[in-house]
Amino acid sequence: MTIRNNQPHRSLAPTATGLRRVVYFIAAGLFLILGVAGVVLPGLPTTPFLLLTSYFLLRSSPALNKRLLNSRFLGPLLRDWDEHRGIRPAVKMRAVLLVIILLSASIGLGGLSTPVNAAILSLGGIGVIVILRLPTIDAREPAADEAPVTAAPHRRPDKSYDGKLSRAIDRAG
Repeated sequence: MTIRNNQPHRSLAPTATGLRRVVYFIAAGLFLILGVAGVVLPGLPTTPFLLLTSYFLLRSSPALNKRLLNSRFLGPLLRDWDEHRGIRPAVKMRAVLLVIILLSASIGLGGLSTPVNAAILSLGGIGVIVILRLPTIDAREPAADEAPVTAAPHRRPDKSYDGKLSRAIDRAG
């Protein structure tokens, strides 16, 4: 599936206060740890955890969410997903190659039993299928890493970026 979306819709999310803000901040930290772990552990997804990190940071610390969206390594992926609802073909290819390399290393060097290797291979296969089924951004879309997140002219500068994911989670919860 190829996505074309020239005008991403952005909304503002209210910043939580009190205990809710603390809980959201802790949740953001846990999801960030899981997302980073997912980079090197086959079978553990990265993108959903990073999207949840952004969701909870937006509501607990908009400034940290802005830093996450502007980060060199994670920002482009998160912004592409939020603005265009997909990932770029090159990102898909790198993700599949990384899964294959890590699966091969786990099975080849792990010295694990056959059932454990079969489970690792099955989870890795599911991961590859999920990656390949993600919507692909049309190559003509501007790259998210070319434009750091800044406040839009029609918004107050103290508010941070939020997109479709946040609205979908709000409706679901």
